[in-house]
Amino acid sequence: METLIRCAKNVGVPLKVIPPLEKLLPDPSRTFHLGIDGEHQKNNASLAVMLSREFMLQRTSRVLRTSKEEPPLNEEVLSEEEKSGLMETEHPGRCQIVELPSRGIRLLIDGAHTIE
Repeated sequence: METLIRCAKNVGVPLKVIPPLEKLLPDPSRTFHLGIDGEHQKNNASLAVMLSREFMLQRTSRVLRTSKEEPPLNEEVLSEEEKSGLMETEHPGRCQIVELPSRGIRLLIDGAHTIE
């Protein structure tokens, strides 16, 4: 991490470390399931949330709110909308199981770029 910080400073770009998904949960002891399987998807989900927040902040120049009555979203915790989006995410063709019961066939489709 020290190398990344030093390199970012040397070229004059900001560096933001994205927190693990578990740190964004209001109650880390409660079970939370992503719509996409794989332990590595937790890092992807955290990055996606932070990128979307930054994108909206850059586009609107204001802190996101879930409604006009609510205070700004807490950067430390996922909103209900973010949690719902992460739980409902699908990635067709990536570790997807397709059942063809009339033929007694079960297919595993994985059109990803990984070796697995």
